[in-house]
Amino acid sequence: MSNLKSTLFIKMKKSLIITLMLAFLLISCSKQESTDTFNTKSELAVKVGILPTKAIISGTIFPNGSSIGVQVRKTDQFNYQAGTMTNIMYTYTAAGATWATATPFYLTNTLGEVYAYYPYVSVGDNLSAFTTIPVTIDATATTGTETDYMYATPLTGVNSVSNEVGKQNANLVMNHAFTQISFYIYKNNYSGTGVLTQFKIEDAAATTFVKTSSTAMTMNIENGNLVGGATGIITRTLATPVTLTSVAPDAAILVLKTQVNATTILVPTASMAIGDIKFTFTIDGETYTATNTTAISWLKGKQYIYTARLDGTGLVILSAIITDWDTQPGDLIDIK
Repeated sequence: MSNLKSTLFIKMKKSLIITLMLAFLLISCSKQESTDTFNTKSELAVKVGILPTKAIISGTIFPNGSSIGVQVRKTDQFNYQAGTMTNIMYTYTAAGATWATATPFYLTNTLGEVYAYYPYVSVGDNLSAFTTIPVTIDATATTGTETDYMYATPLTGVNSVSNEVGKQNANLVMNHAFTQISFYIYKNNYSGTGVLTQFKIEDAAATTFVKTSSTAMTMNIENGNLVGGATGIITRTLATPVTLTSVAPDAAILVLKTQVNATTILVPTASMAIGDIKFTFTIDGETYTATNTTAISWLKGKQYIYTARLDGTGLVILSAIITDWDTQPGDLIDIK
């Protein structure tokens, strides 16, 4: 009887030990899962299907090899985590329509504010705080070679990103920092061929509306504001000369956009009075000048289409049509 009790006691003891071990393992696994979930990092992968090209070209995607800069910040702190980059370059490959980076960026459960800009530039060590990048607008250039600088609408507050479910995707909207000045010039009772080869934009008086980057100029990546530059004359030679037609400008803005035969980008400016801006066009080797006929402000992200008629007696600016210069929603920034 004594042996039976001893055997039962030993079995009960073994069973209790096994039960305790299983409980310990379950608790350990639970803690490990909790810890892993808390510390899980997700790679930031960028896909941006937007317009900005280095030249002002119609389209819906970046050209192959284009790069954007992305900055993810912790609130009130430029580095998302200690030592993380503040300027990550993502490059577009047209084959497969993919964006890739040589320096993967990982999100944790910490909320991150997202800022982005185009085109990418290296800023110092790319680890330090910055809010502006250098920009260039040449006084003299060929149309189609201008750089179309853009900035993203910041993703902050409830739109911030993290590895939390529901916050793993972000939608960038890119905005143009410059203003686009376009022309549609047509012939009326003009006997010449009407070949447009060059145009200039300058201040008609001692003002500071037309700027170039002959001195340092910067763009704020948070809001696209441009600072610096110097007063100058913008001269643009058409990459391909345009032969003017006798077709009058269309009243429908979408059609008029397709009629534009010369365009460039300028630094935004405000409160210009009638006659403040001088336009000069070279047509058939001769120069024709005109001034703005309406008081106007050139705002960033807007396109101003000036219509002009070339008569046998000269060139006349008829009107300035203002339209949005497409703000471009991007694809999602996926958090894997």
